Amino acid sequence: MPLQTSNIEEEEKRKKKKRKRLLERKEKEREKFRQLLFYAFFQKLSDMPNSLESMRAETEIDNDLNDNAPLWKYVTKLEKMGKGGENMSFKCNFCQQVYKGSYYRVKNHLLKMKGGGIASCPKVTVANLSEMQKVLEEAELRVKQSLPRQVPLPTTVGYFSASVSNYFQMDLSFVEKKKRKGSGSIEKAFNNSAREQLDSEIA
Repeated sequence: MPLQTSNIEEEEKRKKKKRKRLLERKEKEREKFRQLLFYAFFQKLSDMPNSLESMRAETEIDNDLNDNAPLWKYVTKLEKMGKGGENMSFKCNFCQQVYKGSYYRVKNHLLKMKGGGIASCPKVTVANLSEMQKVLEEAELRVKQSLPRQVPLPTTVGYFSASVSNYFQMDLSFVEKKKRKGSGSIEKAFNNSAREQLDSEIA
């Protein structure tokens, strides 16, 4: 009986040790999982500024493209044609017809301009034309306002001519002053000589 009791106690001890090892293993796995989550979270945070910058850059590029080609929004771009250039397949949002070409053809199609190698849109109304014309004018104004202002600088020839003119004016004024000073000395000498001659005649 005591032997049986001893075996039971040993079995209980083995079970406890086994449970303890399992708990320790699970705790290690949880800790490892928490570390992975922590690392992934901070990695995501560190990537966010770059993502925001790229999104901002893409938005600015889209805005520039819209201002330089604002009528693209009246068609649906389907497929780009070739590796280079601006040609692509597009569908008109008014007549639902599919065409191929650049923004130049889009503009000719929507504004019913002849000679562009593309049919005019039959579904565009006068009100649509007025709206698109307004969109074009506003985009052109934004593009002009975004350009740097040029300040005209004086040309080299004009600057040289002005310098030469100023030099000769200064030189002439200097000569005139010299003349006036010289004539004053001569007049003074002449007056002294005349006075001496008159005094000798009186004597």
